[in-house]
Amino acid sequence: MIKKRRIFIDPINNQIKWLNGMAKKGYRLVDVKGFTYNFEECKEEYIYNVEFVAHKSKKEIDKYMNLLSELNINTFIKKINIGKRSIGNYRWRTYGKNSMKIVPTGLELLILEKRNDGNPFELFTEADDRIVYYRIIRNAFSLPVPFLLIGTLYGNPRLSLLGKDYSNFIPNIMINYLGIFICILFALVAIKYTFLIRREKSSIL
Repeated sequence: MIKKRRIFIDPINNQIKWLNGMAKKGYRLVDVKGFTYNFEECKEEYIYNVEFVAHKSKKEIDKYMNLLSELNINTFIKKINIGKRSIGNYRWRTYGKNSMKIVPTGLELLILEKRNDGNPFELFTEADDRIVYYRIIRNAFSLPVPFLLIGTLYGNPRLSLLGKDYSNFIPNIMINYLGIFICILFALVAIKYTFLIRREKSSIL
């Protein structure tokens, strides 16, 4: 068993590449919690994909995971907590096909795993479906940016980790810089998926 810690600028595409890179080295994902990934050595090679599901309800996700299980595809839940407004243990999502939906916490990404049979592990085979999917991801990363930026520049940001307040140990200016840095990262991901949408549209024409 080996343990790896990773943070991804793009938690979808970058994570897909990294997980498949680990699989080619002979490692299979066992568990993921936060930024920590546990792997075990495996003689069989597996292949991975990552799907953004933050816009779906728990009922929809449970039904989807059951379907994947019937197809011999294992799933791991990975949370990233973006574009949210908290209501207890739920999040108010303001993006996706059905906007302003209240969904459960910790259900932002699904890591999908199946045995490598030599065929591509694709989530969507049609360009139109990929465009809809990319729009959801783009909106998820772009919509929080102005709110984060306003809160960082004009609010009183506080840095809380593991349930403890560390504001007394870290200067507010550093927290402000961190907030701006996060805004830039979110904007870069949104721009990336905007280009992916344009690429798919050009392939249809």
